[in-house]
Amino acid sequence: MRIYLKPIKFFVFIIVFSGSFLMANGVEAATYYVRADGTAIDKSVAIGPVTDANATMNVATFNVQSFSDGDVIVFSSRGGSFDNVAVIIPSGSSTFDNPIVYEGEPGYEPTFDGQNTVDVIIKIASKNNLELRDMIVTRPVTSGFEIGGTSDGIVVRNATSTYSGNQAFQNLDTASTTYYNLYSTGNADDAFSMHGTTTAYIDGAVFEHSDQVIN
Repeated sequence: MRIYLKPIKFFVFIIVFSGSFLMANGVEAATYYVRADGTAIDKSVAIGPVTDANATMNVATFNVQSFSDGDVIVFSSRGGSFDNVAVIIPSGSSTFDNPIVYEGEPGYEPTFDGQNTVDVIIKIASKNNLELRDMIVTRPVTSGFEIGGTSDGIVVRNATSTYSGNQAFQNLDTASTTYYNLYSTGNADDAFSMHGTTTAYIDGAVFEHSDQVIN
């Protein structure tokens, strides 16, 4: 198990974003939208505008889709909180220089509330070169964010995970993940947990009011 921390005084960090590309292997990348009240039957209908629930999909529909290099999937709170749902990142791997991005809509960042009934709220298993950013999760049974399997090249930015029944963030197995700007509080066990031969790079974190900080 390896963990690399890059501290700056008072846990204040500079965040640098990288934009998504428009083309992937000659196919134009697309943007899709997810709302708690979305009614689109699949991703082909969930192309917005995000203000229209009929042009967005819900999490159950999202979980069975597949996405391609350079695609951006925007989660929005315009349809309310995402309650009692697990987000299982569905797509396979993308390329290092053209990742699939899952992000919260600026100004309408999503909150995923497990309400102490959802085991893991956001889960990535054996995927490569994906990016998650601007997500808020709270009250999972076990983990807010879980990256596991053989996942490599995963980036998590601007993520908040609070009031977990166990740990807020968890890296498992042989997963290699880079984290930027994390916040966590109120967890029954760890703010950040690692198991297996996993590797985590953390550049910016505030962890407080948990049984342990890193385990």
